[in-house]
Amino acid sequence: DFEFSDSFPDRKRIILSHYHNDVSTPPLNSHALFLRRRHTKNKHYLISRVGRLRRAGPRINEIMTRVYPNGSPLTTIAYNGHEADDIVSVASFNLLAPLYIRPIDQRTGKVQPFASFDWISEEDSERILGDHVRLPKLLKRLQDCGSDFICVQELQLEAVANNDDGVESPSNGATSQLNRGRRSRKEDMDFDGSGCNKRIVMKKSRFSLPQWIAPLTGATSGGYGVILPNSEQLEKMAERNRRVLMADVAITNAIFYKSDKWRPVSGNSATKTTARKQLRDSRIPYHNTTNCVLQSFLPLEVTQPNQNQSETTDGPEPVVVASIHLDAKSEEKRVQQLQRCLERSLELSASPYPPPLIIAGDYNCELFPGSCVHAFLQNVKRDEQDTMSEAAYNALHIADDLDGSGLNSPENEVQYRIRECSRANRLPSNTLPSKEQLQSWDNLHASVASFVYDHCWKLDRVKTGCTRVAYDHDEEIIDDDSESVVQHTDSQSRTDNDSNSDGCVPGKHGRKTMAQWHLDHILYTSHSLVPLGKWSTLEDDELSRERGLPNDRVPTDHLPIAALFKRCPHLRLDEKAKVSLIELLQKLEGRQMNEMQSLLAEVDRQRAELAKQLNANEETSTDPSQTHENKRQKMKKKMAPPSPQIIQHIRSSRSSIKLMRESHRVERENFVKERCWLERLELKHFLGVTPKLWINISS
Repeated sequence: DFEFSDSFPDRKRIILSHYHNDVSTPPLNSHALFLRRRHTKNKHYLISRVGRLRRAGPRINEIMTRVYPNGSPLTTIAYNGHEADDIVSVASFNLLAPLYIRPIDQRTGKVQPFASFDWISEEDSERILGDHVRLPKLLKRLQDCGSDFICVQELQLEAVANNDDGVESPSNGATSQLNRGRRSRKEDMDFDGSGCNKRIVMKKSRFSLPQWIAPLTGATSGGYGVILPNSEQLEKMAERNRRVLMADVAITNAIFYKSDKWRPVSGNSATKTTARKQLRDSRIPYHNTTNCVLQSFLPLEVTQPNQNQSETTDGPEPVVVASIHLDAKSEEKRVQQLQRCLERSLELSASPYPPPLIIAGDYNCELFPGSCVHAFLQNVKRDEQDTMSEAAYNALHIADDLDGSGLNSPENEVQYRIRECSRANRLPSNTLPSKEQLQSWDNLHASVASFVYDHCWKLDRVKTGCTRVAYDHDEEIIDDDSESVVQHTDSQSRTDNDSNSDGCVPGKHGRKTMAQWHLDHILYTSHSLVPLGKWSTLEDDELSRERGLPNDRVPTDHLPIAALFKRCPHLRLDEKAKVSLIELLQKLEGRQMNEMQSLLAEVDRQRAELAKQLNANEETSTDPSQTHENKRQKMKKKMAPPSPQIIQHIRSSRSSIKLMRESHRVERENFVKERCWLERLELKHFLGVTPKLWINISS
């Protein structure tokens, strides 16, 4: 699959991979850098660099992975030249729950624009959106992908009536249809729509996999096991659907895993338990939710490492896989959901280090630079253009004078954040966010960067392209009759005047525009996983770009994504470097402790001397003959406030202690800043708390 060369003038190695399986890779030589230009008409050659390889023209910044046609069986390509135990394949499918197809929202009495699928006519609706046509196609795609792990979103579970709860079961046809999750479908409503307003008494239900997907767990499909949230979480989602969509169903994320290769394991965190660990904030235990399902897995033949063996064993660490579906409206909620996912993954780690982690799913955001969710990718360099082109990013309508030549410049970081803040707040085009909005955005962005740095995360993203294509419902649309203009408010979408580096070129459909978005992503820990391959996305699907999703070929509204990874051992400090680091830490803590104790002792000594001096002055000024009166004065003195001299000493002492604590804090902060990523990991393990918390509490 890959060929390597050291024949370039700067002696840097590059990786050459090709798109088509039947194309033989030409030999690499000094002209290999120009293969992209010479072969792009017929073959898609991808060239990448390791190190800082330079040439005239655009720089090649990205270690590319091999691209396979969307839907390619991952079982047949996973072991090509690699050990099977080292390969992990992950696919992500947004299944499009039947309930979410043209539902009547009880809060508005209408179908939401994003769920109306207006480009699909009434004549074509049953052929494209009908469950009896769409779900079998979806099952076949799931079975054919052959991935080790399949992360799914919008899996609609079937409600199974519980006759022991003391609530009468619905008996009429309308209620039975509602319990199956189809009552709020627009096609199923009465002519006048009155059915959606009927008040029906619901009964508690338990939930199971729907019948259409059950064959995926059979032996003919590789015997997939499934990880689901607990019944309490499912009931919360069902309660929401009963209230908003009048349907007694639970819609959730799930992870399907090959049970003949992997087995789920419980968390066995080997984080060192110390007294400092008790100083951390107490947190509510995290459970899988309907929008984030997380589980660690080990190969069947590997035993689960215990706490004593986790740092010395040479066996593979458990792989943590997450199926995630982030909030569609709030960037703050998306940040909170992803942060909780990362925190939970640390609890599932079998070592003191961040585990090999893959987070796949529908992020409901495009992860462009400047967004707060993109700040989780701290190790992604600013000079990488990600999957967007200059024209695509300039289409965001803010600061259109940016010609793209400075796209990689650090000074444009403020412009990135302004653009993403405008998009997240859905401001009209050419409208800048307010000072308060931008300040709130910057604070959220900074908090994410601090979290990633403090917990020593190294996350990267598989460079997938556009996965969602639909009408741009917020674009400016001219009414032929009234010539009125509907103002464009969503600068996040692509129009047919835009393009991107994946070749995603939208098209027109009547008076409305088909727009494209990068909404589905796969994040992974770059220190322990190396991407080897990925599925192509909308850049390789002209039919979907023109007709939208779903269509006759793709049975869901998001194009699925998948990637292959090779597991690598976690980088660690050697014992000598580790001992040296701990000695430096203990030396710093010991010196600061001695300095603080010396200062406190000096403060106590000075106060004792001052009190002694004040007492001596009072004794010389009192009359020894008035013994009874002197005793009364001493009693009053004990109850009286301290003297002005004592108060002044207390204030000056507190100021000295405060200055020393601040000096020690700055010293500890500089100590952490001087440490590399691996050293900070070791500090976090040894201290039992994050370096940031240690900086602020040690004194």
